[in-house]
Amino acid sequence: MSGPAVGPEAETVYIGSHDSRLYALDAETGTERWTFDTGGRITGCPTVVGDCLLVGSYDRSCYAVETRSGEAVWAVDGVGHVTSAPAVVDGAVYFTDRASDAHLSGGDGPTGGVYKIGPADG
Repeated sequence: MSGPAVGPEAETVYIGSHDSRLYALDAETGTERWTFDTGGRITGCPTVVGDCLLVGSYDRSCYAVETRSGEAVWAVDGVGHVTSAPAVVDGAVYFTDRASDAHLSGGDGPTGGVYKIGPADG
């Protein structure tokens, strides 16, 4: 479901999956370099920013992952499924999420939101 992101060196393609993993694949051979498990489906496109990869997950978090190792740099929780592609403007990361399950079921849970966090690379 996720569209790909390609690093500036064009050697690695990053893509999310419904199996909750973010994959780094060799652009020439398709060989897996690493995976990162978010704990929830990934539907939004990852975003490459310097040495970090930003991605949202159905586990209600937005992650920054190191592009070379696949190690988590940070994670920020939202209230609903993070299905958007994170964007970076002036060094800050912006992402949105859906309304909480409680709200979508007609309850009093929080609606989705727009989040601004930063800096993008640490």
